[in-house]
Amino acid sequence: MNFNSLPLWVMIPASLLILAAVLAVLAAVGFGGAVVAFLLRLDCLFNAILGGSSTETLSSRAHRMREKGQPVWGWTADAIDALFFWQPGHCEAQWRREVLAGWHE
Repeated sequence: MNFNSLPLWVMIPASLLILAAVLAVLAAVGFGGAVVAFLLRLDCLFNAILGGSSTETLSSRAHRMREKGQPVWGWTADAIDALFFWQPGHCEAQWRREVLAGWHE
């Protein structure tokens, strides 16, 4: 299969899911706080590359956009929540953590 021929609406959610899966595996094996902080910033960078804020993770953005009723992001948030199955409501919880930390409004 030629991945260059895939439309952007397929590539973005697929990329988000791959990143979420990598973060889920690393969190599950118990990496230390510094590594998790680095991964969160990497997540923010990837979000910025996709046109989002550099101070917001993909999980937070997916939740925020799901709440606005955007279907692709809603599906993406549901998929990320499924990947982080041991954290019920992962995307919403991440959004709340970021708001409390003052990362964004």
